[in-house]
Amino acid sequence: MHPLTRGAALACALFGALATGAFAQQDVPFTTLAQGNFAPGSPPAGRHVITNEQELRALNLDQAIGGPIDWSSETVLAVFMGTQSSGGYGISIDRITHEQLATILPVPAPPPAYLNTVYVSERTPSGPAISVITSPFHVVKIRSLPGGFSFQAGAPPPPPPVGQPFREVKLHTQIYDGGQWPWTSDVVVEANGDVSVLRSHPTALVMPIYGQASAAELRQLTDAVRGARVGTLPNPLDVVIPMHLIAEPFSLTVSSPIPALAGETSGQYGYYGQYDAKLRPLISVIESIKARLMAEFGTRAISGRVRISAGQVVIQDGGERYAVSNADQASILRKFRGRTVEVRGRASQAPGGGYDLEVARIVNPEPVDQGLMVYLENNDAKVFYDGATRITEGRLARLLRDADGERVTLKGYAFRDGAGEVESVFVDQVRGTALRFSSLRVSGQWTGYVRPGEQVWVQQLSRTGRYVRVEGANGSGYLRVNALRIGEPVPLHSGLSGALAGN
Repeated sequence: MHPLTRGAALACALFGALATGAFAQQDVPFTTLAQGNFAPGSPPAGRHVITNEQELRALNLDQAIGGPIDWSSETVLAVFMGTQSSGGYGISIDRITHEQLATILPVPAPPPAYLNTVYVSERTPSGPAISVITSPFHVVKIRSLPGGFSFQAGAPPPPPPVGQPFREVKLHTQIYDGGQWPWTSDVVVEANGDVSVLRSHPTALVMPIYGQASAAELRQLTDAVRGARVGTLPNPLDVVIPMHLIAEPFSLTVSSPIPALAGETSGQYGYYGQYDAKLRPLISVIESIKARLMAEFGTRAISGRVRISAGQVVIQDGGERYAVSNADQASILRKFRGRTVEVRGRASQAPGGGYDLEVARIVNPEPVDQGLMVYLENNDAKVFYDGATRITEGRLARLLRDADGERVTLKGYAFRDGAGEVESVFVDQVRGTALRFSSLRVSGQWTGYVRPGEQVWVQQLSRTGRYVRVEGANGSGYLRVNALRIGEPVPLHSGLSGALAGN
């Protein structure tokens, strides 16, 4: 070969290696572990990459986060806004990207370099705000990634134009439910969100279900398709399955214009071996869409006032009467006697008139499970929820009167009006702290005890208002109200009452 030709070929080879060594930017899915306005310990403003339990504890986050962390394969990211003088401030992680950096390749080539970018946005008050010291924070977890992290302020740029990640995703399974024959299921999700669920069984005729994936479900599915990269997986999976297992095969097919994402794989359902981190998130998203559509199949929206008739929970919708048949949902709706609720359910004609209603989901009120600030106005306890102070209701709401200006962790339900605005928060359970050692009793019988400083869930208030029923680590039963403290102190400005006027 001529020296010039050989040099040109070498140059082309080097530039070709450079071009193929630069990978497109990828979005990294993340899971929120904790987010709110009161960071534990009120830490200063900062951004942190946390890789072990010790680092988590050093930031006082070990008790604040929800969900387990596998430090061998996961990393935690935390952003703190620092102490702020009022409400209305906020901070959030909006997007995380991962990319391989392009380098000029010497001979021999260096190891690849990667960059992970975390896009963080901050919010400031846009008008009058409650005068309360806050410390906004956001904590997320991601799969562990090679390379360093760069935190960028401001709105994230739009994702790079890599094309539609999938045209269609199909999951085929054969699952035994204890019978002689398996249930066969085919779930197909299309790029526009159309979903079909086809189930069959040798002894049953099952109607197909057609529905629509939500925008959030489509985002989760898109991330999972990109993470699975089915086109790079073997078919079938080379995974060793225990011999005693009953075969429950699955196959997963992704139709995509991107070669690495398109393909088919198959194996034993639930046993993915070394491919678990890629396959399980994708299969879980498909199964969750299927479960939601099955739960809501044949349901319709029903709105009416809750009544109790002969001990049974009834929703009165104009002239129609719907008796709630499933006990779990009836026990929740019973709390809202006299209130108007909205549910989705399946109604069937009852023999004595009216309808029997199997409630699939309670739409309004919506569940609440978080820490909220409490403010006392005209001897009525209000909580700061969804951007404003809201009135509270329910028997346990009276316990919040002693937590004025403090933070209370509660479980309950938020009622919204026709315009979507929160009307009130129904208090169902409140977290309290035992002030002293106390015995727990039910009908005079000893049922347990609480220790000083132990946190318990307050579930009921006696008719006299002197006793509460609690559930703790060492039993469930009644104790005196004055044996508990409700609320956690939070530093407040002296101008709080003025700031709250008119809310």
